Amino acid sequence: MRALLFMALCLLSAPALAAGPEKGSSVEGLFVDLDPIVLPIVDGGRVTQSVTFAITLEFAGPADADRARLLKPRLADGFVTALYGMLNDANAPKRGLVDAAEAKKRLLRKAQEILGEARVKAVLLQAVQQRGI
Repeated sequence: MRALLFMALCLLSAPALAAGPEKGSSVEGLFVDLDPIVLPIVDGGRVTQSVTFAITLEFAGPADADRARLLKPRLADGFVTALYGMLNDANAPKRGLVDAAEAKKRLLRKAQEILGEARVKAVLLQAVQQRGI
């Protein structure tokens, strides 16, 4: 019975979701999804874990988002360097969880370095998956 009620609610709300924002409302910023980044964590000369980051960037305007789409390879390269340095720092905990707040700071700094400080509003971590090997 609960499942039927849930399905009915989903079907009723689907047209509203598909229609997008209501007329007269504004959508703040634009978002650009990047390809997932998978990095190893090395401890004692061997790979002990892998970490996957799903990253989305938020921009103030369409021109900034278009520029980011064109520079995706440069962004990916900069992000790999920034995250790899963070994950494999000698002072980083090797068995603990990834510091998502620190990762966001580093990614925002790198994105602003590549695209311009005023262009990038935020870095959103859609997912961070950490797996032992």
